[in-house]
Amino acid sequence: MIVTAQGAISANDLNAGPFAGFPVGAAVTMRLHLSPHGSAVTPAHASDYVVRPGSFNLHAHYFDSSDFTQHDADEALAPGAAVLHLVNDNPRADGLTLDPTSTATAGQTVQLHVADAGGALFDSDQAAGMDRGFSAEQLDAGSQWRITDGVHSMNVTLQFVTIAGDMDGIFSDGFDGT
Repeated sequence: MIVTAQGAISANDLNAGPFAGFPVGAAVTMRLHLSPHGSAVTPAHASDYVVRPGSFNLHAHYFDSSDFTQHDADEALAPGAAVLHLVNDNPRADGLTLDPTSTATAGQTVQLHVADAGGALFDSDQAAGMDRGFSAEQLDAGSQWRITDGVHSMNVTLQFVTIAGDMDGIFSDGFDGT
């Protein structure tokens, strides 16, 4: 499964890393691939999915109209396991959460929180076959992601989130050639 979140920077006072100096309004996209099999935390209500190593990308872009230059920056996760939590009707709310996870920029973490208190996002806690998208209007006001070093941060207001099938999913657990 591929989770893609798109939004725009709503605040940014980072003074280090690839996004330092990126202005409010810059477009940001986060993409990550999940292992196809989740681990049930609360059966039928909450499962954890390991983010496939090397699949995470956070990309920002803006055009500077003062000198007509385009600016791009990318960030990856630091080595180690990252987990995305998918919650369905627990107790009624649905959500996706990536707890603070270390990025490749030393001392910085990324965190994602997508929620709907009404429970209208998901029908199950199983990501396989989900294939759906959600606009900002379907998400709770606190749905956002951020990068922080503990003092400074870049906040991103979500515009939409999609969960879609991963064409590499058939071979994600390996291929033995038989």
